[in-house]
Amino acid sequence: MKLTIKLIAMLALISSSLAMATHASEKSFGPYTVHYNAFSSDFLSPSVAKSYGITRSKNRAILNVTVTKKNDSEQSFPVEANINSKAFNVYQQAKPLTMRKIEEKDAIYYIAEFPVANEETINFKIDVQDSTSKIGSVSFQQQFFH
Repeated sequence: MKLTIKLIAMLALISSSLAMATHASEKSFGPYTVHYNAFSSDFLSPSVAKSYGITRSKNRAILNVTVTKKNDSEQSFPVEANINSKAFNVYQQAKPLTMRKIEEKDAIYYIAEFPVANEETINFKIDVQDSTSKIGSVSFQQQFFH
């Protein structure tokens, strides 16, 4: 319960910061929707970052991916997925991304932390598959500011 409250607080903080500092989007593939965003880790409160083992810093960012699937009633629910993500700066230098799963009672998130410089532009490619087949891929670009 306590962890769920922390996750809700983290998501509320992220959501309130999205308009000014992140790229947040989604893309649908049949019944699946891939939700993705990237943001500076210093947007998280110290307590939320600590509870999830995230390093808060203006020089670190987080890629966040969630996959939902619609059921027969057209209601979306989170699903487990295999997430393969890559990140490169404009000089094609790779950013190390290791996705880790955060699972809550009613939510599944995949996050990766990575280093960023002020005004650095990062290109992301995210490949998503379920246990048997590829769901789809999304790509986006974002510039980070301190």
